Amino acid sequence: MTLPLALAAALCVALLLPGRPLRRLDQPARRPVAWRNALRRLGPRPAADRVVRRQAPVAMEFLAVCLDAGAPVASAVASVVEVSPDPSASLLGRVLAHLDVGRAPEEAWAELRNDPVWGPAARDFVRSARSGTALSEALRRHAADLRQVQHDEETKRARTVGVKSVGPLMGCFLPAFVLVGVIPIIAGLLGDFFG
Repeated sequence: MTLPLALAAALCVALLLPGRPLRRLDQPARRPVAWRNALRRLGPRPAADRVVRRQAPVAMEFLAVCLDAGAPVASAVASVVEVSPDPSASLLGRVLAHLDVGRAPEEAWAELRNDPVWGPAARDFVRSARSGTALSEALRRHAADLRQVQHDEETKRARTVGVKSVGPLMGCFLPAFVLVGVIPIIAGLLGDFFG
């Protein structure tokens, strides 16, 4: 009676555990592709981009406050660089270095013009230098837009948690159901059949 029970348990375990696919002996083992690793190093760093996206609204609002107080653009950027953490401080620090040596606003903000976070604000700084329009409202609007984008991304990530948790739950509950519910029934049936 214990032999059929052991065979049934071994069969259930063998069916539940995924097997490793066999590799042909004439095929070499796959190694990580070097160009894939190089692309990862050269590509954008999403973690740093997320940090800049999180820091940018506060920096933009502080720039708006400095400009509302009557500070020139270079001293407003210098004030923000002093209190901002990296990587935002280094981004604005490069702009400040260009402004300190007397470069035109087009040249100073050119590096950030195509940036996904600071790009609209950089284009507004250039436009303001040409036309003399006020920047503070535009900076506050950009900060509000970035906060809304960040809120939308966090909401989307929070909604996917339920979907992502199905796999681990199935990995825990399905084997437990088989071991507690199915194997005793099969063992009882086999015991009655062979007994």
